[in-house]
Amino acid sequence: MTRQSRPGAKLSKTEADHSIGKYRSIDRWFSRVVDALRREHPDKLAQTLADFAQRPQRVCELWLAGRQSPNGAALASLLRSPIGGIVLEAITAGAEAEWIARDRRARRLLTIHEREAELRREKAQALEDV
Repeated sequence: MTRQSRPGAKLSKTEADHSIGKYRSIDRWFSRVVDALRREHPDKLAQTLADFAQRPQRVCELWLAGRQSPNGAALASLLRSPIGGIVLEAITAGAEAEWIARDRRARRLLTIHEREAELRREKAQALEDV
C-alpha cells in the first residue's frame, strides 16, 4: 500500500544529483594532502593543522579521519602557512597544466639556490678554521 502525499505537496520530477545532509558523501581530495603531511609531520598532525588552518583541533581530527574536508577559507590558510608547499604539491600531484610545471620548477630552483648559499657559508667557515 502506498502512502498518499499531502494535498498541494510538490514532488520533484528528478532525483537529486547527490545526497545531502548527514549522509553526504565526502570528497576524498584531502586524503592526498593528509598522506603527504603525515610523511613530513608524523607527530601531533591534528594540532599542527589546527594551528595553521586556524580551526579547532577536533575539526582537524575529522579531516584526518576522512570524515570531513577543509572549506575554502581553511584551505587558503593552509596554503599560506609554512606547510603550504606540501599542501599545494599534494593537491596538484599528477596535474599537467603549464602553470603548475612552472611553479614546480621555480620552487625547485629556489631550493637549489638556498642549498647553494648554505654550502658557500659552510665553505667560508671551513676556510676560516684552517
